[in-house]
Amino acid sequence: MEIVKSYIQKIQNLFNEVRDYKYNKHRSRANKVIGKLFKSKLKNINSDKYIIFDALWDNPHHWLRLSIFGPVIADYLKSKTLGLYEKGTKRRTIDSLKAFNLDKYIEIQPKINNKILKEAKALLNDNGDSKDFFNLKLPYDFPWQFLYDSILKSEMIGYIDCDYKKNYIYIAKLISYLNEYEKVIEWKKISGLVISHPVNFRFSTLIFLALSKGIPIYVLNYVNEYISIRKLESIDDWIGGAYEKPDFEVVRKLPYFKKKFLENVGQDYLNQVRSAKKGEVSIVGTFTNDKDINFDKNQFLVNLNLDVNKPTVVVMTGCWPDFPNLYPPSWYTDYVDWTRKTIDIIKNISNCNWIIKPHPAEFKYGSKTKIADFLGNINSPNIVAWPNEVLSNHLADIADLVITSHGSAGVEYPAQGKPAIISRETHFSKWGFVNCGLTYDQYRNFLENIRCIDKPDISAQKSAYIYIATSICNASNISEDYLFEMGSKGNKLWPSIESFISRNYKNINFEQTMMKKWLNSNIQSYNFFKSINYDSWGID
Repeated sequence: MEIVKSYIQKIQNLFNEVRDYKYNKHRSRANKVIGKLFKSKLKNINSDKYIIFDALWDNPHHWLRLSIFGPVIADYLKSKTLGLYEKGTKRRTIDSLKAFNLDKYIEIQPKINNKILKEAKALLNDNGDSKDFFNLKLPYDFPWQFLYDSILKSEMIGYIDCDYKKNYIYIAKLISYLNEYEKVIEWKKISGLVISHPVNFRFSTLIFLALSKGIPIYVLNYVNEYISIRKLESIDDWIGGAYEKPDFEVVRKLPYFKKKFLENVGQDYLNQVRSAKKGEVSIVGTFTNDKDINFDKNQFLVNLNLDVNKPTVVVMTGCWPDFPNLYPPSWYTDYVDWTRKTIDIIKNISNCNWIIKPHPAEFKYGSKTKIADFLGNINSPNIVAWPNEVLSNHLADIADLVITSHGSAGVEYPAQGKPAIISRETHFSKWGFVNCGLTYDQYRNFLENIRCIDKPDISAQKSAYIYIATSICNASNISEDYLFEMGSKGNKLWPSIESFISRNYKNINFEQTMMKKWLNSNIQSYNFFKSINYDSWGID
């Protein structure tokens, strides 16, 4: 079977090469202009310290963002530059990294040998089920959840079977990366890391070791169309969620006119998302701009044999393999565990209509985990699956309340006046617009008393809009020319790089000035800093 999979993957890679040729032929020219931009801004620094830039992920806008942020962070840390890549990385990826002409380059070559395999197997001798990942004593005290989530993503599954024969191989892979980074990197000379992702084997192991040694991490990526950076200074920062983190206490102290401005930005952005004009969700067709104006909620419920007189709750499942534990630990292991526990509670609650809605990206991850797998044996007539033919645009019309593990629905629907329940501590759980079932008993109590949950008031809705404005989008007055297209377009972005840079020199200067201000602040999330200082964009 593994041989067949390998063969299929080779065919797919060949197909991708042919498909992307017309885009990749622009890459060499794009590399030159990206490298030129980087070097034009880079100061000559005399230091024995280095900041690491990685080539562990290859995307046109990754290199573009690095050419903008790289000189700023190198100057801030007063460090030389070091590129890191893995043996076997495609030559064109290395060419992009070397276009920056960094001071030094390191190649890593993690290997799994018999000693590592034995060490990995020994860790699993007493493994009973997936919960035992909580108790795994991993080398270097590596956090279990980042191993667990890396396996989910690698296999594109929703939960780990304790009998799965490849578990020990993945543990061995983790150990090989940890050992390699410890051996190859001279950590005493490292002042910081700029990295594209905080998760999966090759990234998480590098981040963990750096943070364990007190070395800061800068996670450089994007929030929809804007550059985002998240500074991590400790293991707790990383485990607590390495994404945008708007600070409620900072927002609370903002002057009224700024709060009002941010509310309007958040509301406008959410409206555009719902009409499929903005947002990463538009890529998977979550919303469309052709909403049925004649949609009738009662008829929808009747078609599903649900009671029109009962409150309707929509349970929104997570994207099964998409790193469910990149937040503080909770009372469930993964999205599958959460879904099963949720269904186990609601199957005995007959005073509500329960509609289980799969994540819009579920179709992208094959057939290994599907919401249908968990509903087949449910005999409760008031629990149904969301009909495929009904657009997500109508969810706000249908739901009297929404439930999510910790997804953005916990922000977006309260902003629209719909009560929501989340079941994990998040960056927005303390903002006051969402109901938090942070223990199993709290969560079950919410579900058993749906009728007692109040709608968010106007103040709560305003807070939700501000959260949207400072996390999911950006409030700065940024030129339309300077919006970054979605990274999911991949190699299709190469042809536009040169023109993007040529028409945006002024905007790039604005961005770099804002980055400098952020680095000298005490705020961890750059996108949040940029949003609350929206009136500083373009000011030196």
